[in-house]
Amino acid sequence: MQTFSQRGRQLSLNLFISVALAAMLALFACGGNSTAPESDDLVFPDSGLSYINHIQPVFLRNCTSAGCHNAIDRASGLDLETNFPTFQGDISLNPVVIPYDPTGSVLYRVLLGPDGQIPQQPPNRAALSDEAIRAIRTWIEEGASTTN
Repeated sequence: MQTFSQRGRQLSLNLFISVALAAMLALFACGGNSTAPESDDLVFPDSGLSYINHIQPVFLRNCTSAGCHNAIDRASGLDLETNFPTFQGDISLNPVVIPYDPTGSVLYRVLLGPDGQIPQQPPNRAALSDEAIRAIRTWIEEGASTTN
C-alpha cells in the first residue's frame, strides 16, 4: 500500500511527464517556428503564379512570422496573414500593391532596398531569395490576384 507522500510524488511525476510530452508535441507540430515553408523550399513557375501556393507562403514565412505584418501586429497597418489581403496599409504606404505594376508597388520596392522612409524588408532578417522576389514581381505583373 502506498503512503500519502509516495502517491503525491507519483502524481507529481505523472504531471511533469504529461506537461513535458505536451510541450514536445506542440514544438514538433509547429516545427519550432512558422509552419510556412522556407521560401528556398518553394518552386516558383515562370508564370501563372498562385497567391495561395506561391506568394502567401513567402509572406507567412518572412513577413508575418516575425510579428510584423500579421492580423494582430499589423506593422504600418499591413496584414499579410489573411488568405485574401486587401494590401491596404497606412495612408503613406498606399497603394501597397498596384496590379500589373511592380515598380509602382511599395510591397515590391521595399524587398529590393529602402524606399523613402521605409527600410528594406524584412528588417533585421536575411533578405528574401532572388527567386522569391522575382516570383512576387511576376505575380504583380500578372495582376496580383489573390483568388487563386
